Amino acid sequence: MVFYKAEKMELVTETVAKIILHEGKNREIRNVFQVFKQPIARLIRVRIGNLKLGKMEQGEMKEIPEILIRQFIQKTGKERAGDAGKH
Repeated sequence: MVFYKAEKMELVTETVAKIILHEGKNREIRNVFQVFKQPIARLIRVRIGNLKLGKMEQGEMKEIPEILIRQFIQKTGKERAGDAGKH
């Protein structure tokens, strides 16, 4: 059995939900909604940690300023030993 933990879930409209996760695992939201037989037509990631993504097209990439990367690493502690200095 797998357990998922959301910090917050809010039903915005009858067909739109806002879900805040501390740590998202592969397809976590889709799997939860599938258990309740609720289809997902569209899933939008709006933020990763303190990095707000803004409006981006599918497949679009944006350069992240080094200061934001360092703040993200400092806040989340996600830097791996092999990644140091690769920013």
